[in-house]
Amino acid sequence: MVKKSILILCALTAFLGAKAQTRHADKILAVVGDKIILQSDIGARYLGQKKDMPETPESDKCGFLRDMIAEKVMVAQAARDSVLVTKEEVEANLENKIADILQYEFGGNKEAMERATNKTLYQIKDDYREPIRDQMVSSRMYQEVIKNVTITPKEVEDYYKNIPEEGRSNIPATVEVGEIVLKPSVNPEVETYTYDKVADIRKQIVDDGKSFALMAQLYSEDAGKETGGEMNLNRKSNNIDSRFIAATFKLQPGEVSPVFRSSFGYHIVQMVSRNGDDASIRYIVVIPQFTSGDITKALATLDSTYNLLVSSKLTFNEALTKVGNDDNSKASGGMVMDRSGSTLLSVDNIPSEDLALAVSELKVGEYGKPAKYTDPIYGGIKCRILYIKSKTAPHQLNLNDDYNIIQKSALSLKQMNYLKKWLEEKAKGYYIKIDPNYISSCDELKMYNSK
Repeated sequence: MVKKSILILCALTAFLGAKAQTRHADKILAVVGDKIILQSDIGARYLGQKKDMPETPESDKCGFLRDMIAEKVMVAQAARDSVLVTKEEVEANLENKIADILQYEFGGNKEAMERATNKTLYQIKDDYREPIRDQMVSSRMYQEVIKNVTITPKEVEDYYKNIPEEGRSNIPATVEVGEIVLKPSVNPEVETYTYDKVADIRKQIVDDGKSFALMAQLYSEDAGKETGGEMNLNRKSNNIDSRFIAATFKLQPGEVSPVFRSSFGYHIVQMVSRNGDDASIRYIVVIPQFTSGDITKALATLDSTYNLLVSSKLTFNEALTKVGNDDNSKASGGMVMDRSGSTLLSVDNIPSEDLALAVSELKVGEYGKPAKYTDPIYGGIKCRILYIKSKTAPHQLNLNDDYNIIQKSALSLKQMNYLKKWLEEKAKGYYIKIDPNYISSCDELKMYNSK
């Protein structure tokens, strides 16, 4: 898809490898206004994808060139339309990208990176600064282009009708699961210890120059540690603790927050880049640990709640409001969501063992007995009562059961087509020349070549 291709950042290691090669063999493949696209640029994207998808064919280079031309057009149009990114945003993003590769590919050894690329770290950053900026600008321009693209129920229905019968995928069995989550109260001494630990981590980052991404991998206590604490965040998100939102959006690009408490634990946040209500951040969370006595008290409270629920003296929503104290769970109406934000969970891909067991044993409308569990997303020990709201059997894609899935796919296609038409129109305002060898083997490039 055009959208996906334009927004994906090629692997920095591939880029550095391409730039480390001798330039005398490089070749200009396309000119867009006053910008050029080199054979090494296409090679870098190709190597970046091939690293993750070894079966990537050479013919995909045609698509990479198409997408890079589209990116250049979007960057040029962004300048005309004043859709820009700040120098601070670019530098923060650049620093984080370089830090990631330095850690993941070279074990934090700066000299090893410089030997591999035959360049100093300063030169590497200088080489990569413009590609980072262009990709950030094109991403922002893309959002600006498609922001008003909407879809009607009639269009969704028409989209579905145009899917051939054999193309309507089989939807696996799904389940909707509610939860009343109670987090045990933490001993005050444990709270103080946890705060001090995060404060020391912050000191190592701010005062001693340690990599935020590396420290997140070492010390953060949720799933985000695997990506160095990377996270995209919207100020208006209703499933993120309001204290986390408030602390984050006070920051300037590159700035690290003071230590603060949310419902998840103690945090520090680094602002990577920001565009209005959207931000790219890194974060570290350390979760205060409960004692066995704290957990026993929470389970006793839920035992009483369970008895009221099964005797119909309390409804699920009443229990969620009166007993539940997990902000993330309450923000979703008490419904368990997958990573895409859907409350329809695939039975074949339940995120935790206790949840899978409840789904297999409980009928629709039944409650599971209180139990402790480890939050698979945010980490930490919590206690909960599970509730089965609905179950659906495996079936073929249809409008009645799968409207949201079909709507999302239809909107994505409409956005892609809108972007393609927008690019065709805007490209007329720029001088574009493409290597004839690529045009002869890639028909979709012909719309860009200036007469």
